[in-house]
Formats: sequence, structure tokens, C-alpha cells
Amino acid sequence: MAYIDGNKDLMEETMRPFRYLTLDPFESLQNLQSDFGDFLWDTIREVSAGHPPVNVYYNEECAVIDAELPGVKKEDIGIEVLGNTVTLKAERKQPEGENILRQERYYGSFNRSIQMPFELNPDAVEATLQDGVLSIKLPRKEDEKPRKVTINSLN
Repeated sequence: MAYIDGNKDLMEETMRPFRYLTLDPFESLQNLQSDFGDFLWDTIREVSAGHPPVNVYYNEECAVIDAELPGVKKEDIGIEVLGNTVTLKAERKQPEGENILRQERYYGSFNRSIQMPFELNPDAVEATLQDGVLSIKLPRKEDEKPRKVTINSLN
């Protein structure tokens, strides 16, 4: 293959849009799928960089947030509750003195706010950190809890 001014990278970049024009339709689809997949995952990684994955559950009594925080010490985690919003702040510190060959984990500070569908009781919040998973139990305020209504008969 001839290169533009001997520059192989420039030639490959210039010809990149034409790589979908092959005689084999399956190869064209595979190339397109591969490029789209790379683009999609790169975008997801950029958007979610530093934000730990969370699961949020709730019932009539409380909500529970489980956040994955591997490698984060409990001293480096902060939890704030205001109204119906929970803010999780943490810092994952990069190991010092290591020669990094490949780095896919995010290091640094982050914060994440999650809104609940009800007001929370900030005085009763409980949190535990076990095996890299932070679990936060967030009780509802008493006046936010559903109440059963008794039905009286008129007879």
C-alpha cells in the first residue's frame, strides 16, 4: 500500500470511511458494529468516569443505596442528606510508587447526588462499608410514611 508522504497513520485515517465498502457485506457490518461499539463504550466511560455504579431500592419505610467503591477507605467517604437528596462524596487515591502499565480505574474525587421520591430523616441515616460496597439506609420522615385509613360503616 502506498502511503501519503510515507505516513502510514495518515493514510489509514484518510481511508477509514471507505473500510465499510468491502465485497463481503458481513465484513462491512462487522467493521461498522466494531466502530460503533468502540464509540459507545468510550462515551459511556467518559460520562460515568468517577461516578460509582449504584443500586437504589425503596419501600414504605426507607430507601437503600448500594454504591460500589472498591479501594476507597471509609475515611475518604462523605454522605450528606438534605430534604429528599442524598449526596455521596468520596476520593479514590492512586497508589504511589507504582509503574502503571494500564489504567482503567478512575482515581480522584467525585460526588454524586441522588433524589428520592420522599423526604428523608437525616438523623436516622445509617451507612456501612463492606467488601467495597457502601450501603446507605435512608429512613423516610414520619410524616412521609404511608398511613392506613380505617373505613367506618354508617349502619
